[in-house]
Amino acid sequence: MALKLPRRKFLGGFALSVGGLFVPRIVRAQLGTSPPFMYVDSSAVGLDPFVTAWYASVQATAAGQGNTAVILDTELAAHNALYLGLQTDSLLSKIKALMTYPGTGAGDTALYGALVPLISNVGNNPWTNVGLNFQPANLTVNGLVGNASNYLNTGINPSTAFGNQTHGGWSIYSYSVAANGFNFGTYNASVAFMGAAKYSDNNAYGYNGGIGNVITVASPGAGFYTDLRVSSTDHRLYFANGSNAHAQIGSTDTTSFSGTLPNGNMFLFAEDFIGTGVQFSCSDRQSFVCIHEGFTATDSANLFTRVQTFLQAKGGGFV
Repeated sequence: MALKLPRRKFLGGFALSVGGLFVPRIVRAQLGTSPPFMYVDSSAVGLDPFVTAWYASVQATAAGQGNTAVILDTELAAHNALYLGLQTDSLLSKIKALMTYPGTGAGDTALYGALVPLISNVGNNPWTNVGLNFQPANLTVNGLVGNASNYLNTGINPSTAFGNQTHGGWSIYSYSVAANGFNFGTYNASVAFMGAAKYSDNNAYGYNGGIGNVITVASPGAGFYTDLRVSSTDHRLYFANGSNAHAQIGSTDTTSFSGTLPNGNMFLFAEDFIGTGVQFSCSDRQSFVCIHEGFTATDSANLFTRVQTFLQAKGGGFV
């Protein structure tokens, strides 16, 4: 017998209700009203409630700034599968923040909706488009590209983001590398939390602790990078892409670190040199960013697999 889903009238359109959960699909918004009128269709059904709430936040954030944000059904489904996969892999409790750079359409003129993290337990929400320099033209299905001068302020402060200062880490997927800066981070003269897929010297870098707690290795290029600190004397860098299995790159940093990570906001597409300002801007295209605590090498490998699947499912590709 065919399943009949109830329809609800919603300002000029219809939406479906599954198990009492109303799942609207916003396709157009009439601004100038409070709240703005929303027009919906019936296609976005079956999303996990967490993803439904995230999409509502994406739309509301854009609408609050006079923009409209519309995510295609295929990309919504990809986000849903990603979230459920992270749940299956027991990673959700370890993730502090996760950015996917969703495609939100030309109506999201300053990317307010596109910069709402999928998971936001620390930092800004949305991440701040400093100077509103990122525009829809900078965003494709493969992520957001910098121009060696614009940057995002995540509001994530490493000194307070982690319950244990020797268990914090980061993962980033650089779809393209320009070899001209750092992908993200913050630092001062004594401590640093930052990384580069490919700096201007053609090396990859992972800083996590004191300035001396750095892993430097010849960059393998575009792909997935994870910086893991599992103890005060065990700090490692991992890499993977479509041609290279997930594996450690460079030597393990065994220099002891027992202090406090930098007390500053982590920038993306640049570094926050605390007290001085933005430095080391880059023009990589970033597909995915994750800040986490307590990750293992297995967790990193599982996240890589989920990210590869996610990028393909949303209609993009991977390197």
